[in-house]
Amino acid sequence: MTDERLVDEARSRRARRPSRRDIVTSVLLGGGFLVTAVALATGVSWDRSWSPVELAALVTGYALLSRVELEIGPGSAVPIQLVFVPMLLVLPVPLVPLCVAAGYVLGALPEYLRGHVHPVRVFALLSSSWYSLGPAIVLSLAPTDGRRLAAAPVLLAALASQFLLDGLSSLIRERFAFGHSPRSLVSSLAWIWWVDSLLAPIGLVAALSGRIGVLLVLPLAGLLQMLARERRVRIDRAVSVGQAYRGALDDAHRDELSGLGNRRKLVSDLARLSADPAHELILVVYDLNGFKDYNDTFGHPAGDALLRRLAGKLAAAVDPAHGEPYRLGGDEFCVLAAPPEKGVERLLHDTVEALREEGDGFAVSTCFGASFIPSEAQDASSALTIADRRLYAQKHATKVSRGQPHTVLLEAMFERDPDLREHGRSVAAHAVAVASSLGFDGRELEELTLAAELHDIGKIAIPDAVLNEPGPLSDDERKLMQQHTVIGQRILAALPELQTVGTVVRATHERWDGKGYTDGLAGHAIPLGGRIIAVCDAFEAMISTRPYAAPRTAVEALEELRRCAGTQFDPDIVRVFSDVFQGNEGIVAAAAAAA
Repeated sequence: MTDERLVDEARSRRARRPSRRDIVTSVLLGGGFLVTAVALATGVSWDRSWSPVELAALVTGYALLSRVELEIGPGSAVPIQLVFVPMLLVLPVPLVPLCVAAGYVLGALPEYLRGHVHPVRVFALLSSSWYSLGPAIVLSLAPTDGRRLAAAPVLLAALASQFLLDGLSSLIRERFAFGHSPRSLVSSLAWIWWVDSLLAPIGLVAALSGRIGVLLVLPLAGLLQMLARERRVRIDRAVSVGQAYRGALDDAHRDELSGLGNRRKLVSDLARLSADPAHELILVVYDLNGFKDYNDTFGHPAGDALLRRLAGKLAAAVDPAHGEPYRLGGDEFCVLAAPPEKGVERLLHDTVEALREEGDGFAVSTCFGASFIPSEAQDASSALTIADRRLYAQKHATKVSRGQPHTVLLEAMFERDPDLREHGRSVAAHAVAVASSLGFDGRELEELTLAAELHDIGKIAIPDAVLNEPGPLSDDERKLMQQHTVIGQRILAALPELQTVGTVVRATHERWDGKGYTDGLAGHAIPLGGRIIAVCDAFEAMISTRPYAAPRTAVEALEELRRCAGTQFDPDIVRVFSDVFQGNEGIVAAAAAAA
């Protein structure tokens, strides 16, 4: 997050309800300050007498100055040194931190009375007072007369301690309350400390001028507040003009029918967001099935109403914190998002369901194509091209007649990874042999064959960099790879005749002990076809050459299957596979050829 965004966010925080993390951090920091300040005021002897008039004038002056924000560099500074330094040299030093806190609370009192600030933010004001403890402790340990040149080292040490505690308390609050990186605050703090360093000598002169100098701080604080308010009014006027211009610009980036961002906005957002290679994005393009028939049957006004309804559902399905939906024109929609914590599959499921509508005499669904940035595409044009190509492949598959869709999907999968052709055939050969011995026939055997051939179809949505990783996968890469079974099911679910096949594909990486993915099924809760393919797939993987492991012999692979029977694999399936493999020369030959 940039420093400018931190400043804007700090202003907007005042008006909204604080988060739980904000409340906890503020209470701990504010409470810690209050305990420390009271202990200092009661446990350290007061080194000088004080006047209630001077105390009231300084606290009031501090309250006025606390409302003055001077926008400097990437942040804003408050000229509190004009009052804080006189406090240290006029009032009893142990009392100063409590006076600072009183000034902050008094300055914010009008906003609290108007209900513009949440009550718990009083603790945030207390936590902002931590900086005052440093100079108070230094001057309590080394009392000095500020009018003498010999006091300069002590005053400089007090200023340094102020910066130290100010920096630590600010970094702790921003890190734990809002998750901001300390690096993002360094520039703002540096500017604030520079302003404090320039104002501190002025506060010192006011303190050394006696009571008249101290009392003059009050009108000076009022003058600065008036100037700051006038400047804010001028800025707000300029901002309102800019907002009107941005409103017109925003209209040019909005689809008039649906209210979603249009293609122009998508291209602009893609160019802006893809410039940061550290953040992974997913681009999903959707095309409606059956919308043309709906338009022809019920008319264009009804079609426009349906598009607005689907656009609203799509917008509700996309978390604004992670992404944004768009309408590209006609019956094409799009989503650009950071992969959510719940996984890419959840995003695809929610958005596909949002773009589905059924009624008497019509059914509208959607096909989709996705690409990942920057792992698959480095720019907007490439990302759209990849997503459109995958959308077309799925769209085309839905148009072919029963018995043929799987061939289109297989060709799309083989085009992405030619090695999957032989692997899929071998896994299917093993699965058919095992299933036949278990009594599968007819439609059951056909569906199992298709599931075995298509069990890796979801890998067409996995970035090449992850698929071809020569070493162990990172945690994020492994989570992404584990999505391929549910992505495969989603692809197959677009074809009614392959929905049962998709259910089996989803279960091919479940484990007998329940420690697999994606649903954590165990034992007989795992579809039988999924248990069969899991054994056959593992065997083929072990005897094949892989980037991260040398191939094993068939005997070694069988031994490994037996070792994992009862934990990773169904022990009955392992036994049947072993018997079938050892007694069938055709399967042995196929396994040897694959190896």
